[in-house]
Amino acid sequence: MNALLDYLTVAAVFVLMLAPSAYGHLHERRIDRQLRIAERSGTEAPDRSLHLAA
Repeated sequence: MNALLDYLTVAAVFVLMLAPSAYGHLHERRIDRQLRIAERSGTEAPDRSLHLAA
């Protein structure tokens, strides 16, 4: 039983340490996808700063 709890503890710590990196990676992929779409359509990416000011 202790071995199982030890394994689960290590797995939980691994997930907690991996989560911010995975989130950042997904964020970068989203930005890359938006840039590719903007490049194909010949327009610039939408300026989201206007939405924050309102």
